[in-house]
Amino acid sequence: MTATCEPTRTTRRVLAVGLAGALLLGLAACGSDSDSDDAGGSGGSLPPGDVVITADNIAWSTDELQAPADTDFTIVVDNQDSGVQHNLDIKDTDFKTELEAGVSAQVLQINLPAGEYDYICDLHPNMTGTLTVS
Repeated sequence: MTATCEPTRTTRRVLAVGLAGALLLGLAACGSDSDSDDAGGSGGSLPPGDVVITADNIAWSTDELQAPADTDFTIVVDNQDSGVQHNLDIKDTDFKTELEAGVSAQVLQINLPAGEYDYICDLHPNMTGTLTVS
């Protein structure tokens, strides 16, 4: 006759609790630990910026931006048009992002004197607006 060793009820509980704990730790490790304030709507994390302008369906999310005069200011260009190239070109200045296909985000650091500046996407002439710097 062969003796069989069956786990006791206590042993099974300890194993179950241990497995459950390992599973919870594994799930927690897969979660997001982002504490940053998302600048806006892409579903993913955007780079930090003072303002976000989104390109979606070949249109800007706003046709008016505001920035302080003579101060470093960051604009995040959030391109949500998958496979479509966009850029942000602030006319009559040297401030311009490269054409980049979406879904993507670019950062444009500006510092301008007071005034009104037109902006456009160079590939899509309907994508225009005014940057007011004061």
